[in-house]
Amino acid sequence: NPRLLDENSDVISFPGKGLLAAGYIASRPTRSVTRTELAAFLWGEDASNPLVALRQLLARVKVRQQEIGKTVLEISETEVAVPRDAVDCDFLLLNTLSTNHPLKIVELSLASITGGFFAGIGISSDRAELWLAAQQEQALSRFAAAIEALSVPGDHQGHLSLARQAAYRLLEFDPYNEIAYRTLIDALTTEGNFALANAMFERYRTRLQKDLDAAPDGGMLERRDQIARQALKRLPAVPIGGAPLQPAVRSKTALPRLMLMPPSQGEAGEIGILAGSLVEDVTINLCRAKSTLLVAPHTARRIAAMNDVARHDAFGSYGVSYVLETQLGSTATGADALFVSLVDIAEDRVVWADR
Repeated sequence: NPRLLDENSDVISFPGKGLLAAGYIASRPTRSVTRTELAAFLWGEDASNPLVALRQLLARVKVRQQEIGKTVLEISETEVAVPRDAVDCDFLLLNTLSTNHPLKIVELSLASITGGFFAGIGISSDRAELWLAAQQEQALSRFAAAIEALSVPGDHQGHLSLARQAAYRLLEFDPYNEIAYRTLIDALTTEGNFALANAMFERYRTRLQKDLDAAPDGGMLERRDQIARQALKRLPAVPIGGAPLQPAVRSKTALPRLMLMPPSQGEAGEIGILAGSLVEDVTINLCRAKSTLLVAPHTARRIAAMNDVARHDAFGSYGVSYVLETQLGSTATGADALFVSLVDIAEDRVVWADR
């Protein structure tokens, strides 16, 4: 919702349509409009008695301005104006920032773009709807361009985490924004989180196909292939061919074999995909450890889909010592959570659990 802030950033109560009027007037070169034009903007030309509604609004604005001792709207018999150097609008300030300073644009956008543009105010005219849509599109476009500039490797290396935070914020208001997805995919790939990067690409591809009947462009498809190539480079070397895997024999000297089971396929949706990708990433990275043997992610997914009896037999066939079981749930506040428990197969007991 739009808010009026004083010099100390404290919120001052003010009529919502009065703030909408102030934003609209401040965006005009003269910073003033006639009463007739403002009434048509706020209520539409076809509304009954828009000038009467405007007089009532301006009367409330006058009373409130006297109470707070500040002038937001200068009101005359024929015009309404916003005094220069007395009222600033964050979305207008965003437009004045140079594109050579993407960090400032991103920081201001994160502070300002926290909800729909002038959300919570009942819009009664097509002119106001079109103006609001144009202003929001312009603000999001500058936000996206600044994120793209901030995420260029080497140029702003210390601000990559801020660029990622900004990309998530941008997706809240523009869920198909390619720049936001590109930023997140590149950041995850750089960190070695290849499964999560691939899941992010699939989220983008699925959303485009389902909602817009569209497909990612060549640049995004190349990013997907790049993720696969880099992931293969990180995998441990394995011999080609050779004898098939035989059931392992547990002994006091053998390394324990660990299997990380992803959440069941029934727990679908974006959260389920991300959770499964996280489990796969952890498995791949644990392959570097010399203290355990790991069951491959594709095998773990297959075993996770089995019933309890078949799953128990598979544990024996693969010589699994410990299983990390995972399940999606939620916290007391309703936030998504991944519950994990480490089970000792031989003793059939939980040795560790966390959320």
